[in-house]
Parts: sequence; C-alpha cells; structure tokens
Amino acid sequence: MLEPTEAEVAALAAQFLADEARTFSIDQQQVQARFAAFPRAYEAVRAFQHACLGREDPRLLWDLWLPLALEARTGCTAQGALMVGLLGAQGTGKSTLGQALCLILAGLGLKAVTVSLDDFYQTRSERATLRQTEPGFSWRGPPGTHDLALADSVLNALAAGGTGVWVPGFDKGAYGGVGERFNWVDLQPGMRLWGQVQNQTLTLVHLEHDGVPLPLPDSGVGVPVADLPVALTEGMSFTLTVAGSEAHWDLGTIHTVNRRTLPVGWRWVSGPVDVVFFEGWFVGCSPVAEEVLAGAPWPIVTEADQAWALRVNRELAHYLPLWNYLDRLWVLHPTDFRLSRLWRAQAEQRLREQGHGGMSETEVDAFVEYFWKSLHPELFISPLLERASLVMQLGADRQVLRPFVVNALLAPRPAPQCLSDGFVD
Repeated sequence: MLEPTEAEVAALAAQFLADEARTFSIDQQQVQARFAAFPRAYEAVRAFQHACLGREDPRLLWDLWLPLALEARTGCTAQGALMVGLLGAQGTGKSTLGQALCLILAGLGLKAVTVSLDDFYQTRSERATLRQTEPGFSWRGPPGTHDLALADSVLNALAAGGTGVWVPGFDKGAYGGVGERFNWVDLQPGMRLWGQVQNQTLTLVHLEHDGVPLPLPDSGVGVPVADLPVALTEGMSFTLTVAGSEAHWDLGTIHTVNRRTLPVGWRWVSGPVDVVFFEGWFVGCSPVAEEVLAGAPWPIVTEADQAWALRVNRELAHYLPLWNYLDRLWVLHPTDFRLSRLWRAQAEQRLREQGHGGMSETEVDAFVEYFWKSLHPELFISPLLERASLVMQLGADRQVLRPFVVNALLAPRPAPQCLSDGFVD
C-alpha cells in the first residue's frame, strides 16, 4: 500500500477536522497517527470482515474501529491492563466490536482480549436451584444469574497484568438452550494434556503449555467421551499433544484429529495483557433509587412487574465491585431502545430460515420484554450517556451515527476489592 503524500494528508486532515460529525474531536496529529496505523490495521481485520460482514469495509475500519483502537492504545500504561467496559443492548454489535479491536491492537503490537459478562453465568444446576426459590429468574441474563466471585477473580488477574489466567466460557446452546458453563479447555498449539476416562467422562489431571505447567481451571474439567472423535474406554489414560491444527492422541498408538473437532471451553490468556474489553448488556450500570421504579415506563406496568424490577435493582448493587475495575466505559446506544426487539426478531428469523429453530415473534416479544422489565434502558442506560467515556449512537440499520467522546477517563480505578467484602444490600 502506497504511503500518502504530505499534501494528501493535509487535505484529508482538513476534511475530517471540518466534519465534526465523523470525528472523535480529533486534531491533525491524530489524523496522521490514523494514517500511519491504517495499513497494519487493515491487514489485521480483512479476514475477520469477510467472515462477519461478507465483505471488506475499509470505511468502517477508518471511521470507527481504528479510532477506537487508537483511543485504547493511548490509555495503555505499564501499571496493568487498560480495562474498557463495552455496554450495549442485545444486537448492538458489542461482541463483534470487541473482537475487531483485539485484532487491530494485535496488529499494532499490543495484546488485547475480550471478556463477556455472559462468560460468568452460573452453572445450569445453580440456576435451576435459583428458579426453585425465585421463579422470576426464568431466563439467564439479569443480575443475579452470574458467578460474581469467579468474575472478580478473572478481572482482578487481568487488570493486574499477571502471568496468565483461565477465562471461562458458556455454551448457550447446551441442554436445548438452557445453557451450561464449559467443562473443557480451548486447545492451543503447544499444549499437552494428561488425563483419564472416569465414569465415561474425559478428565484432565495435568496440563502444560510449551513445557510450562498450567493450573487447571476452577471448574471441573471433563467432557463425555461420546462427544469425542476418538474411541476411549473406561479407565483408559491418555496424553493429548496439540501442534498447529492437529491434536495427537497417545492411547498406546497415535490417533491424529483436527483440533477444531474437539470441544471448546475455558481460554488460557497468558499475560501480561495490555487491554481488556469487558462487554455485556448492563456492564457499568448502577442501581436507581427505588422510588424511580414506582413510575417506571412500559413494559413495567403491573405490581408484579414493579416488584421484579425492585428485586433486580437490588441485585445489581452486587455488581458494582466489578465495574470498579473499569478505566473506560464505551456505550453502544440505539436511538430508540425498542430497536433491540427488531434486531432480535431479525436474528431469530435468520435462524428459522436456516432450520435452526429460532424463536417465534411471540417468543421474541416475551424474551425482550423480560430484559426491559429487569433493567429498563431508559432508567439504567440513559443516565450513563453523560458519564461514559464514549458514546456511539446507533440507527435502525445498526450503523454508528455519531461517535463522540464524553469524558476521556472515568474516575480513578479504586484498589481491587474482593466481592465478599463488597456486597451491598
């Protein structure tokens, strides 16, 4: 790719500086920094854009993804990872944005990871127990359905920029959509695993990466042998070595399979990490005064709705220690909160067309309204628009209409505090 001439840089800089609606209040130096970074960023996301958009979109990279990546880069220090919260309702594209930014930052020589609030859902049995005592928790998702101690330990390790940490994952399709936390590990080249078959389950007993022993994840690590592409019998011991795209099973004789045919699970993130994007549909939200919920907007209309909203509002207070890790809060904000219902319906229609049994229109209405009744966007997200670090307004087509910086920084991050000391009732 040819480098632009000084005259071209000056002309384009003048154009962007004059067009306030398409800038992050940038100056000419920042425009030049964007030009310098663009070739590496473009190569870093070309394949990703083809995979998620079906095409290359250099304009999206220039107008949004690259400025955000550079904004994150400016916040990196030697004192630990920059922690960026990505807040957005269902369908706003926060997961895609986080993945794109990680690729771009890698292309610029920085290590970035995404962590989702969804990664920390309670196990299926824990949520079943919760529903027995509180039937209102019929869906996973609202405050009260996450393992906060696990989330705290992972975020604390990432923020400190340590040597490494296991990040859990959640299989949303397991058990007919009920979902379950993964009980295996993502296999990466250089890993070697030792284990045995117990009760028809493949169980790990030791794990190394490039010859260095790794701690096993906090959850039980094992998958049913029926889910594996090799024949294993009860009591059998095994060694599994990962090299490139292949996984070699030593079962007395060597059996080689594509590692992508094996189950996925917890991710080993080796440190130090420069940037962490922590995304979720209520990341950064705070409880509101309870009298506010007495006059809550639709669909919180009945006494039962208000009682549920009060219950979730109180549960939200338990998440505040997690938000204390954030150095930035970026908000993906639809011009109308009801657009998330449209986007969810479109996604479910695509699933039905593909034969994957998506939700019906009636089911979509119930699903989306459940979340609005839990934490209404007008009450919990709108107040953040004046306090967030950056806000990206989304139109009905999910295109960013105008990203703009609100506050460059949040309040200084307090010292990490264990959740057991931080609950608020």
